[in-house]
Amino acid sequence: MIQDQILEKVRLGCPVILLDDRKEAEGDLFCPAEKATPEVLQFMVRRGSGLLCLAMPRLWLEEIGIPRISEGLELLACSWDYARPRFNITAWQKFLGTIPGHLSGTPFHFPVDLATQDSGISVVERLATIQALLDPEADIDQFTTPGHLFTLGAHPDGLRGRWGHTEAAVDLCRAAGLTPAGLLCEIVGEDGTMLRGEELSQFADQSHLDILSLAAIPDLLNQPAAAIGGPSCH
Repeated sequence: MIQDQILEKVRLGCPVILLDDRKEAEGDLFCPAEKATPEVLQFMVRRGSGLLCLAMPRLWLEEIGIPRISEGLELLACSWDYARPRFNITAWQKFLGTIPGHLSGTPFHFPVDLATQDSGISVVERLATIQALLDPEADIDQFTTPGHLFTLGAHPDGLRGRWGHTEAAVDLCRAAGLTPAGLLCEIVGEDGTMLRGEELSQFADQSHLDILSLAAIPDLLNQPAAAIGGPSCH
């Protein structure tokens, strides 16, 4: 099966395109976080042109101490309402798509940088931030915010709990037997719009990337883990 071959490539750390053909019809560049390299990050940032994010279990981010942006906005609202009566927290939450308890909005947590870095924006520095976040001993004191790496908190039940690229990235890493954390970057066309349909297929062909539908991931989760071998990234 094509999906099995793609899963083997994921185990090797090859980037693939995750296609949400149920809701958005958009594709995101994806790479398992533990396999990321500066070259892969550079490719995702340059060729994808979207926002580079790290998707990981929501509970992990909470344990580190990185809250959802909506929770931070609520704190701001409590302190700013009297001083800035025109500040509309509800409007901001809707704009960010992160209303607490709303399962369809993108679950953004605060963007962070590893505190020991200079600017935090280079691919080498962002990779260092990613690796620090994957450390089981990671603590909020190691990071500064706002930073250059956006974090996404996946639903505890994965795609069964919420349908989106965030949960797909985490579930796909689980299916591959890797740390359940994946990098995502939206694919934006030359005209600034999201690539869809034939344009997305052409991008995949030109970049030598496979496209995996989110709908195929639950079946991959139910398969026994296989030994790495066979296909290469190209």
